Amino acid sequence: MKTFTQIMALGLTVTGMMANMQEAMAATKLEFAQNKREAVASFDALIAKFEQANPDIDIEQNLLPEFNTVMQARMMKESLPDVIAMGG
Repeated sequence: MKTFTQIMALGLTVTGMMANMQEAMAATKLEFAQNKREAVASFDALIAKFEQANPDIDIEQNLLPEFNTVMQARMMKESLPDVIAMGG
């Protein structure tokens, strides 16, 4: 019975290590927020080029038309985007 318990413990340890390795190898995800509808296509092209050169980084572009309102709310929640572009 002791051997069975040791084998189960080893199996669970290896499974946990594999899950941690898979998580570490997963792509880095970045949120890019901007407020210019006319810039979406340009940023999409730049993001695609960047992601092609950096396959381990995934960038999600978010268009925020009510930029100031959304940013104020997200500041309060401590949930800011990783990258911000704000046009004048």
